[in-house]
Amino acid sequence: MKINILKVGFTPCALASVLFAVGAAQAQTTPDPIAITLAGNTSYDGWNNLTAANYPGFPGFPGTGNWPHPIVANTPGSGDATFNKIANGAGGGAEPAGSSIYNGGFSAAPNTQGATFAVADSTPLANLQTLVFQLDIGEAFGYDLWNHAAPTLTYTTSAGVFNAAASFFGTLVKYDTGESVEMPIGPGGNLEAVEIYQNLYAYQFDLSGVTDPITSFAIDYTGVQHSQIYAMQLDQSDVAYSQAAYTQTAAVPEPSTVAAGALMLLPLGAGIFRVLRKERAA
Repeated sequence: MKINILKVGFTPCALASVLFAVGAAQAQTTPDPIAITLAGNTSYDGWNNLTAANYPGFPGFPGTGNWPHPIVANTPGSGDATFNKIANGAGGGAEPAGSSIYNGGFSAAPNTQGATFAVADSTPLANLQTLVFQLDIGEAFGYDLWNHAAPTLTYTTSAGVFNAAASFFGTLVKYDTGESVEMPIGPGGNLEAVEIYQNLYAYQFDLSGVTDPITSFAIDYTGVQHSQIYAMQLDQSDVAYSQAAYTQTAAVPEPSTVAAGALMLLPLGAGIFRVLRKERAA
């Protein structure tokens, strides 16, 4: 059975409140980053539980204020890599919310530019050759990364500052949240339902051709407004890989219940989009 929830007559503030509640209350059963066993000497950094309760003092909605400090990797066994907001988006920023880093703002337009983030390490592994970055991010209006642009790597050596694109990319988990949004993508601009997923992506960078020692690096990416960042993981190795070091997995079934409390707010909503919530077939 499908339940249609049509939001009509929102002010921008009311719309933002509903979208914030939905983003903050996304399902707790999430596609966490997977353990990766790399050869050679390795290092590891991970981030999870990126919530307002764990990080007080950060700006509130819409998150345009400066972060008081970068968030140091917080999972057991992590090194000293950091996660930081480095730029705001179009009318919004990002802040720790109820269960994630929420890309705040007032827009209901799909693929609106959200905040830009950097995962950085100023003490990288010696003789770094392989770098794997995992990102657990929730969609908004069918988008998660702005313009579908992949994260980019910037690294520093004695010879200067250089950029690199990922050599391998994979969607490790595509988690069906049980929600969809109607988008004008059908023939003649007709509305068609687009499933909303929480995605676990992996990006692998090959640095085996870099001859000078890498003294620091940063991985930058930009989310869309109302997307949610749940977790990240960074794995480094001094061994080069000619293929992806991670394993791709099948999609995870949708949860039986998703953000029930937040859905109670939706009838207050705006005449801009329609959310279709699905019940899992018995």
